[in-house]
Amino acid sequence: ALGARAGEEGQSYTELNLNGIRLGEQGAEKLASALARATSLTKLTLTANKLSNSDAVWIATAVQRHASLTHLDLSCNQVWEAGSLKLRGLLETNTVLTTLKLDSNRLGPQGSGFLAAGLAVNRSLRWLGLAFNEVGDEGARHLAAALEKNTGLRTLNLQCNDIKTAGALCIAGALAKNSSLSELELTANEFGDEGAEALAEAMKENFALTKLDVFGCEADREIEKRIQAALERNVTTMASPMEWLTGKLPCCVARQ
Repeated sequence: ALGARAGEEGQSYTELNLNGIRLGEQGAEKLASALARATSLTKLTLTANKLSNSDAVWIATAVQRHASLTHLDLSCNQVWEAGSLKLRGLLETNTVLTTLKLDSNRLGPQGSGFLAAGLAVNRSLRWLGLAFNEVGDEGARHLAAALEKNTGLRTLNLQCNDIKTAGALCIAGALAKNSSLSELELTANEFGDEGAEALAEAMKENFALTKLDVFGCEADREIEKRIQAALERNVTTMASPMEWLTGKLPCCVARQ
Protein backbone atom coordinates (compact mmCIF):
# COMPACT_ATOMS: atom_id res chain seq x y z
CA ALA A 1 0.00 0.00 0.00
CA LEU A 2 2.84 2.36 0.84
CA GLY A 3 4.60 1.70 -2.44
CA ALA A 4 1.41 2.36 -4.33
CA ARG A 5 0.83 5.58 -2.47
CA ALA A 6 4.31 6.85 -3.29
CA GLY A 7 4.54 5.56 -6.82
CA GLU A 8 1.08 5.62 -8.39
CA GLU A 9 0.59 8.46 -10.80
CA GLY A 10 4.25 9.19 -10.19
CA GLN A 11 4.27 11.82 -12.87
CA SER A 12 1.90 14.06 -10.85
CA TYR A 13 3.18 13.75 -7.26
CA THR A 14 5.24 16.74 -6.11
CA GLU A 15 5.04 16.38 -2.30
CA LEU A 16 4.72 13.35 -0.05
CA ASN A 17 4.31 13.66 3.74
CA LEU A 18 4.68 10.39 5.67
CA ASN A 19 5.20 11.94 9.08
CA GLY A 20 4.94 9.59 12.06
CA ILE A 21 3.66 6.43 10.33
CA ARG A 22 6.55 4.23 11.54
CA LEU A 23 7.67 2.83 8.21
CA GLY A 24 10.00 0.14 9.47
CA GLU A 25 12.64 -1.55 7.32
CA GLN A 26 10.22 -3.14 4.86
CA GLY A 27 8.35 0.12 4.46
CA ALA A 28 11.55 2.04 3.86
CA GLU A 29 12.66 -0.49 1.24
CA LYS A 30 9.30 -0.31 -0.56
CA LEU A 31 9.32 3.47 -0.42
CA ALA A 32 12.83 3.58 -1.86
CA SER A 33 11.68 1.43 -4.77
CA ALA A 34 8.59 3.58 -5.32
CA LEU A 35 10.65 6.78 -5.43
CA ALA A 36 12.09 5.67 -8.76
CA ARG A 37 8.60 5.95 -10.25
CA ALA A 38 7.71 9.23 -8.53
CA THR A 39 9.64 11.24 -11.07
CA SER A 40 7.95 14.56 -10.27
CA LEU A 41 8.41 14.37 -6.51
CA THR A 42 10.20 17.42 -5.11
CA LYS A 43 9.51 17.22 -1.35
CA LEU A 44 9.62 14.14 0.89
CA THR A 45 8.88 14.32 4.64
CA LEU A 46 9.69 11.27 6.76
CA THR A 47 9.85 12.79 10.24
CA ALA A 48 9.28 10.68 13.37
CA ASN A 49 9.28 7.31 11.62
CA LYS A 50 11.82 5.55 13.82
CA LEU A 51 13.98 5.04 10.75
CA SER A 52 17.17 3.16 11.60
CA ASN A 53 20.61 3.16 10.00
CA SER A 54 19.58 0.54 7.44
CA ASP A 55 16.35 2.39 6.64
CA ALA A 56 18.30 5.58 6.03
CA VAL A 57 20.59 3.70 3.66
CA TRP A 58 17.57 2.63 1.56
CA ILE A 59 16.21 6.18 1.43
CA ALA A 60 19.56 7.87 0.76
CA THR A 61 20.34 5.42 -2.05
CA ALA A 62 17.02 6.21 -3.73
CA VAL A 63 17.40 9.97 -3.30
CA GLN A 64 20.95 9.83 -4.61
CA ARG A 65 19.58 8.78 -8.00
CA HIS A 66 16.47 10.98 -7.91
CA ALA A 67 16.42 13.76 -10.48
CA SER A 68 13.77 16.08 -9.04
CA LEU A 69 13.74 15.78 -5.22
CA THR A 70 14.90 19.05 -3.67
CA HIS A 71 13.64 18.73 -0.08
CA LEU A 72 14.24 15.77 2.27
CA ASP A 73 13.21 15.80 5.94
CA LEU A 74 14.45 12.90 8.09
CA SER A 75 14.15 14.66 11.45
CA CYS A 76 13.33 12.75 14.64
CA ASN A 77 14.54 9.34 13.50
CA GLN A 78 17.52 7.14 14.38
CA VAL A 79 19.89 7.93 11.54
CA TRP A 80 23.17 7.29 13.35
CA GLU A 81 26.70 6.81 12.02
CA ALA A 82 26.02 4.25 9.25
CA GLY A 83 23.07 6.24 7.94
CA SER A 84 25.20 9.40 8.01
CA LEU A 85 27.88 7.66 5.97
CA LYS A 86 25.37 6.95 3.21
CA LEU A 87 24.09 10.52 3.39
CA ARG A 88 27.67 11.65 2.91
CA GLY A 89 27.65 9.85 -0.43
CA LEU A 90 24.37 11.55 -1.25
CA LEU A 91 25.85 15.00 -0.61
CA GLU A 92 28.96 14.15 -2.63
CA THR A 93 27.08 13.14 -5.77
CA ASN A 94 23.58 14.66 -5.74
CA THR A 95 23.28 18.04 -7.49
CA VAL A 96 19.53 18.59 -7.01
CA LEU A 97 18.82 18.47 -3.26
CA THR A 98 18.64 21.93 -1.69
CA THR A 99 17.16 21.18 1.76
CA LEU A 100 18.19 18.40 4.15
CA LYS A 101 16.73 18.26 7.65
CA LEU A 102 18.26 15.81 10.11
CA ASP A 103 17.33 17.35 13.45
CA SER A 104 17.14 14.99 16.45
CA ASN A 105 18.90 11.95 15.04
CA ARG A 106 21.72 11.46 17.56
CA LEU A 107 24.31 11.72 14.83
CA GLY A 108 27.10 12.44 17.30
CA PRO A 109 30.58 13.67 16.37
CA GLN A 110 31.25 10.82 13.92
CA GLY A 111 27.94 11.10 12.09
CA SER A 112 28.25 14.86 11.74
CA GLY A 113 31.82 14.32 10.53
CA PHE A 114 30.56 12.09 7.71
CA LEU A 115 28.04 14.75 6.71
CA ALA A 116 30.70 17.45 6.87
CA ALA A 117 32.86 15.53 4.42
CA GLY A 118 29.97 15.47 1.95
CA LEU A 119 29.13 19.12 2.59
CA ALA A 120 32.69 20.17 1.78
CA VAL A 121 32.26 19.19 -1.87
CA ASN A 122 28.50 19.78 -2.27
CA ARG A 123 27.36 22.77 -4.30
CA SER A 124 23.55 22.45 -4.39
CA LEU A 125 22.49 22.26 -0.72
CA ARG A 126 21.16 25.53 0.67
CA TRP A 127 19.59 24.47 4.01
CA LEU A 128 21.01 21.93 6.48
CA GLY A 129 19.29 21.19 9.80
CA LEU A 130 21.37 19.41 12.45
CA ALA A 131 19.76 20.61 15.69
CA PHE A 132 19.72 18.29 18.74
CA ASN A 133 22.32 15.85 17.42
CA GLU A 134 25.04 15.79 20.10
CA VAL A 135 27.55 17.14 17.59
CA GLY A 136 29.97 18.33 20.27
CA ASP A 137 33.29 20.11 19.71
CA GLU A 138 34.64 17.39 17.43
CA GLY A 139 31.62 17.51 15.15
CA ALA A 140 31.75 21.32 15.16
CA ARG A 141 35.38 21.13 14.06
CA HIS A 142 34.47 18.91 11.10
CA LEU A 143 31.57 21.15 10.08
CA ALA A 144 33.73 24.27 10.38
CA ALA A 145 36.29 22.74 8.03
CA ALA A 146 33.49 22.03 5.56
CA LEU A 147 32.24 25.62 5.76
CA GLU A 148 35.68 26.86 4.76
CA LYS A 149 35.29 24.98 1.46
CA ASN A 150 31.55 25.07 0.81
CA THR A 151 30.19 27.97 -1.21
CA GLY A 152 26.54 26.99 -1.58
CA LEU A 153 25.03 26.55 1.90
CA ARG A 154 22.93 29.49 3.13
CA THR A 155 21.39 28.19 6.40
CA LEU A 156 22.88 25.90 9.04
CA ASN A 157 21.05 24.95 12.24
CA LEU A 158 23.28 23.70 15.07
CA GLN A 159 20.94 24.46 17.95
CA CYS A 160 21.47 22.53 21.18
CA ASN A 161 24.47 20.42 20.17
CA ASP A 162 26.74 20.48 23.21
CA ILE A 163 29.18 22.79 21.41
CA LYS A 164 31.59 24.34 23.88
CA THR A 165 34.48 26.80 23.57
CA ALA A 166 36.72 24.66 21.34
CA GLY A 167 33.91 24.04 18.87
CA ALA A 168 32.89 27.70 18.80
CA LEU A 169 36.49 28.72 18.07
CA CYS A 170 36.52 26.41 15.04
CA ILE A 171 33.22 27.81 13.79
CA ALA A 172 34.48 31.36 14.26
CA GLY A 173 37.54 30.56 12.18
CA ALA A 174 35.30 29.27 9.40
CA LEU A 175 33.05 32.34 9.50
CA ALA A 176 36.06 34.57 8.95
CA LYS A 177 36.62 32.77 5.62
CA ASN A 178 33.10 31.82 4.49
CA SER A 179 31.31 34.35 2.30
CA SER A 180 28.11 32.49 1.42
CA LEU A 181 26.40 31.39 4.68
CA SER A 182 23.68 33.85 5.67
CA GLU A 183 22.02 32.18 8.70
CA LEU A 184 23.64 30.24 11.54
CA GLU A 185 21.66 28.96 14.52
CA LEU A 186 23.75 28.27 17.62
CA THR A 187 21.10 28.62 20.32
CA ALA A 188 21.48 26.65 23.55
CA ASN A 189 25.10 25.59 23.24
CA GLU A 190 27.64 26.09 26.00
CA PHE A 191 30.60 28.06 24.67
CA GLY A 192 30.26 31.05 26.99
CA ASP A 193 32.13 34.36 26.68
CA GLU A 194 35.28 32.98 25.05
CA GLY A 195 33.38 31.29 22.25
CA ALA A 196 31.07 34.26 21.73
CA GLU A 197 34.05 36.64 21.71
CA ALA A 198 35.65 34.59 18.92
CA LEU A 199 32.41 34.76 16.93
CA ALA A 200 32.22 38.52 17.43
CA GLU A 201 35.79 38.92 16.18
CA ALA A 202 35.05 36.73 13.16
CA MET A 203 32.13 38.98 12.26
CA LYS A 204 34.60 41.79 11.63
CA GLU A 205 35.65 39.87 8.53
CA ASN A 206 32.31 38.31 7.59
CA PHE A 207 29.93 40.41 5.49
CA ALA A 208 27.51 37.68 4.44
CA LEU A 209 25.91 36.50 7.69
CA THR A 210 22.62 38.22 8.60
CA LYS A 211 21.49 35.86 11.36
CA LEU A 212 23.68 34.45 14.13
CA ASP A 213 21.73 33.37 17.19
CA VAL A 214 23.74 32.72 20.36
CA PHE A 215 20.84 32.93 22.81
CA GLY A 216 21.26 30.58 25.76
CA CYS A 217 25.00 30.11 25.18
CA GLU A 218 26.04 31.73 28.47
CA ALA A 219 27.61 34.70 26.70
CA ASP A 220 27.94 38.22 28.08
CA ARG A 221 25.26 40.59 26.83
CA GLU A 222 27.83 43.12 25.61
CA ILE A 223 29.40 40.51 23.33
CA GLU A 224 25.96 39.63 21.97
CA LYS A 225 25.42 43.32 21.19
CA ARG A 226 28.63 43.42 19.16
CA ILE A 227 27.48 40.41 17.16
CA GLN A 228 24.12 42.12 16.66
CA ALA A 229 25.79 45.28 15.39
CA ALA A 230 27.82 43.32 12.85
CA LEU A 231 24.69 41.54 11.62
CA GLU A 232 22.90 44.86 11.20
CA ARG A 233 25.88 46.19 9.24
CA ASN A 234 25.63 43.22 6.89
CA VAL A 235 21.89 43.64 6.43
CA THR A 236 22.17 47.31 5.47
CA THR A 237 25.17 46.64 3.24
CA MET A 238 23.23 44.00 1.32
CA ALA A 239 20.06 46.08 0.96
CA SER A 240 18.94 46.87 -2.58
CA PRO A 241 18.53 50.47 -3.83
CA MET A 242 14.74 50.07 -3.80
CA GLU A 243 14.84 48.95 -0.16
CA TRP A 244 16.88 52.00 0.71
CA LEU A 245 14.44 54.31 -1.11
CA THR A 246 11.36 52.84 0.51
CA GLY A 247 12.94 52.42 3.92
CA LYS A 248 11.96 48.75 3.92
CA LEU A 249 15.29 47.21 4.79
CA PRO A 250 15.41 43.44 5.24
CA CYS A 251 14.91 42.35 8.82
CA CYS A 252 18.05 41.48 10.73
CA VAL A 253 17.12 38.31 12.56
CA ALA A 254 18.91 38.14 15.90
CA ARG A 255 18.07 38.13 19.57
CA GLN A 256 17.15 41.49 21.02
